Amino acid sequence: MRGAPDPAEPSNPGETRVPASGPPGTADLGAVRRTDAVIDSLAARRAAGSAARPHPGTETGRPRQAEESDPAVRLLRALLDDVDDPGCGPEAAPPPP
Repeated sequence: MRGAPDPAEPSNPGETRVPASGPPGTADLGAVRRTDAVIDSLAARRAAGSAARPHPGTETGRPRQAEESDPAVRLLRALLDDVDDPGCGPEAAPPPP
């Protein structure tokens, strides 16, 4: 009695086995690591900046944008301010003509 076929051998005589290229839909780990590195770098800059000087008094507790020296932090703060602003939503827009 013959056992199960060896997966390393071709299933039919004369047929060659093609190696698999990998599972479909795999993520590019290099891109994920680069993204993580960018986020970690921004977090380190923010931590270093907040430890270096006290926060000036604002209604949100965030330093004013003019006092930030890092352009990436200024842009992220501007984006957060736009998202957090309740007067910028679709209900605040004028009706279309």
